Amino acid sequence: AGYPTPTGTIQFQADGIDLGAPVILVTGSATSIGTSGLSAGSHTITALYSGDTYNLANSATLPLFVIKTHLTVTADAKSMIYGGSVPALTVTFSGFVNGDTSIVVSGAPGLSTSTISASPVGTYTIAVTAGSLSAANYDFPNLVNGALTINKAHLTVTADAKSMLFGGSVPTLTATISGFVNGDTA
Repeated sequence: AGYPTPTGTIQFQADGIDLGAPVILVTGSATSIGTSGLSAGSHTITALYSGDTYNLANSATLPLFVIKTHLTVTADAKSMIYGGSVPALTVTFSGFVNGDTSIVVSGAPGLSTSTISASPVGTYTIAVTAGSLSAANYDFPNLVNGALTINKAHLTVTADAKSMLFGGSVPTLTATISGFVNGDTA
């Protein structure tokens, strides 16, 4: 009581490393710069007070535990033609922070579908699991299945060539259908 509001600076540190430049006290308070760049895990935050004419230099520490950010792994939608090859299954990651991209992720997701070349036209599930995915600052609790759509195969209908005599009867018109797959026939 009776002393002026503290002045001076506070140097914030994380695990003994300065977090930017010292922060000047304003009306006796200082706010740390952002700590969003800290990796997941345990850290020690230290505030080093420079002191002033009326107050001695001092420090304080506080434990800080940074948890991993949750990523969403979404199986990409795919399509194929009946009788064709099942396309390569892929995923998209979302939820990155601090400018990170998928380059920070290692391993591979588990992807599967019951679809085969002979599966009927329709929509099938692409199931996704975390598989062997790993990242220092991210985990993978949000898994979103995708869909694989099998579209109809395209057939070609060719009118058969015919001939007739002048004044004769028009022959029966016929066509040939081609393009069947999976052993199907007309």
